[in-house]
Amino acid sequence: MFFAVPLFALRVVEYTQVQLLVAAAAHDLVNDLHRCKNLSSQLKQVVTVQATERTPSLLAGKPLAILIPNGFKYVIKVAGQIKEEMILAEGMSLAGLVTFMPPDGIPEKPSSFILSSDYKTTTIEIDGQGDISVP
Repeated sequence: MFFAVPLFALRVVEYTQVQLLVAAAAHDLVNDLHRCKNLSSQLKQVVTVQATERTPSLLAGKPLAILIPNGFKYVIKVAGQIKEEMILAEGMSLAGLVTFMPPDGIPEKPSSFILSSDYKTTTIEIDGQGDISVP
């Protein structure tokens, strides 16, 4: 019993950490989706947000090469060219794709993103009018 209390406390801390990690990543993704919707209407160009799996690679051009491990990221493309890449924390996975169309920044079709880590999953939905929600 004496050892059970500290182990339970560690489990609660780990669970809380995963909850906060997923919530922070979902918040950042929602902010980026709002920004991309506005960018599409301002630039009058197609803006795409796409979740992809990253592969291990070396960052060249630095004094020391940095190895980027496997994991997931989402990319923001404006008129077909990658403008930004957001790398998710290790252990997180993401699936989804949305394309915002000019002139109003309304999505091409309703879509959703599924963000998960261990035992916590969050869904971010974009409806046909471009409203973004996290149920």
